Amino acid sequence: METSGKDNLTILAKFFANYPEFTYDPSQPATSEFQRLCQCYDWPAKSPGKLSELDKDDQSEGKIERKKAEKGFKRALTRQFNSMYGTDEDRLEGWKDLCHKLGVKEVPDTLSECRKIVTGTHVNLIDLIDNGEASTFSTVAALSKYTKRTKKYFPRNNANAGNLLKYLLRHIANPSLDSCRGGTTNVASSQFKSRKEGRRSRVARSAKNILLDF
Repeated sequence: METSGKDNLTILAKFFANYPEFTYDPSQPATSEFQRLCQCYDWPAKSPGKLSELDKDDQSEGKIERKKAEKGFKRALTRQFNSMYGTDEDRLEGWKDLCHKLGVKEVPDTLSECRKIVTGTHVNLIDLIDNGEASTFSTVAALSKYTKRTKKYFPRNNANAGNLLKYLLRHIANPSLDSCRGGTTNVASSQFKSRKEGRRSRVARSAKNILLDF
């Protein structure tokens, strides 16, 4: 059964509520709030250097707690998306909700047109579930740079991901794998066509010159 986006951020709020020492701010990006959560509980971000045996035990416990929290956070992100936009890639309302979030003024009434608009737009999925406007980018490469800079990574392989979410996921680490999606396709095609036509023109001019010289 599909759910609507009326309960915006409820699932994320429930996740953060599991940590009473932390005060969740839904106006901030979810990923930033998770980093704040880690700092609040002094969970180690990376493997520490040389530590005493006592410190190692504390760090080990902290790493376990952080991994547990990361798993729950990824699950909450995925379920939040499902709550707002649904899981069925053939459900029109989900695509229309995405269009509204992207700031489309005149949202189409057909599945194909809505899907065309959304899939032709490069947007960070964390921005789609956060409050505020979602930034859009002309290429997957530009989206990749933004995602790496802001650390707004969305889990790719979560068991709770529906077909709609899977349909929208991009290869942030390797943008070239998505070069055929959205706005990059036309650009690549036109560039290839221009180079190809340029070579043909040069060959034609060379052939013409040879004939004239002869």
